[in-house]
Amino acid sequence: MPGTTLIGLSWAGSPAMPEDRWRSIALEEFVPLFGLPGLRFVALQKGPLAEAERALLQAHGVIDLSDEIGDFTDTAGAISALDRVVAVDSAVAHLAGALGTETWLLNRASSEWRWGWQQAASFWYPRMRIFNQAAIGDWSGAIRNVAQALLSA
Repeated sequence: MPGTTLIGLSWAGSPAMPEDRWRSIALEEFVPLFGLPGLRFVALQKGPLAEAERALLQAHGVIDLSDEIGDFTDTAGAISALDRVVAVDSAVAHLAGALGTETWLLNRASSEWRWGWQQAASFWYPRMRIFNQAAIGDWSGAIRNVAQALLSA
């Protein structure tokens, strides 16, 4: 759609990572972003998705690529067609950053050495902006900050 900004979304990393419970975000927390004017979201999660996630994406008009994404080549191809990516600290965030796509990282309150402490920009990826969680378990402030930034972008 002309005049629509396409934004990739990755809300969860691999559950095999021990710290995944701190970095992954329930998809429901992103609902306030889905209705923002002039934006269309594209789910970049590698499938299979839970039926509740599929239903939520469909209900909010989010393009679901989970069945099309099999590897990093597929993910990179999808990212290359987007204007921006919003992602948790995951492979998708690193891939988007490495590709030079504007990337907005949702960073957990405990952070990680790669992102520094409460940094707003990445040392590694020049087009990455970091939105830090204020407290473990509470993503509302970070997502609200992303919404405000999307409205003013």
